[in-house]
Amino acid sequence: MLAARPYGVELELTDDGSGFVVADAEGFGLDGMRERLAELGGELRVTSSLGDGTRVLATVPTTEHEEARRT
Repeated sequence: MLAARPYGVELELTDDGSGFVVADAEGFGLDGMRERLAELGGELRVTSSLGDGTRVLATVPTTEHEEARRT
C-alpha cells in the first residue's frame, strides 16, 4: 500500500509467508534500503516473526515536513 500522510509518504509491504528473525538477517538488502531512506530523511521498519509473515514499512517525509524538521 502506498499512502500520503500528513508527515510524508508511506509504502507498506506485507506477506503471510514463513517470516524470519529480523536481527539475524544477513546480506545488504535491508541495510541498503535503510541507508537510502536515511539519505532522504526517511526510515525503514521491518517486523517479522517465524510463522507469521513480514511487514516492511518505508517512510519518506515530504519536502515541507523535512524543512520544518531541520529548523
